Amino acid sequence: MPNHVTNIVSFEGEPEMIRKMLLEIWNDEEGVGSVDFGKLIPMPEALEIEAGSRTNDGLKAYNDFIAVCVLGRIPDTLDLLNIPAENEEAFLRQRTDIDRTVWELGRAAFQNQQRYVINLTNGEKVSTCDNKI
Repeated sequence: MPNHVTNIVSFEGEPEMIRKMLLEIWNDEEGVGSVDFGKLIPMPEALEIEAGSRTNDGLKAYNDFIAVCVLGRIPDTLDLLNIPAENEEAFLRQRTDIDRTVWELGRAAFQNQQRYVINLTNGEKVSTCDNKI
């Protein structure tokens, strides 16, 4: 099912400045009147990952790993974005059911959630790359 969205944006100010701005932000494929939001705020490269069941499965597996990592620890003392690779390897030796490609997708999705998750109810950032669980 397609997800079509229409945004109506209006500008106020000096007409020549508005014209220059619109020329800078238009979508090169769509032309005048369009906006390439990537020109306003480029999407971080880390967010360019596969979306779908493999990523969801990987995220579930990575969350299982995180649960093991924080077990018995004070959550504030663990940097969840910089867990040593040997910890992951030890977990994966026990969980031979996890495909490595799916694992990598899950790790990327988890790290993106830690860096970029926004609370959609009030627009506040609820997690940044500086946060620790």
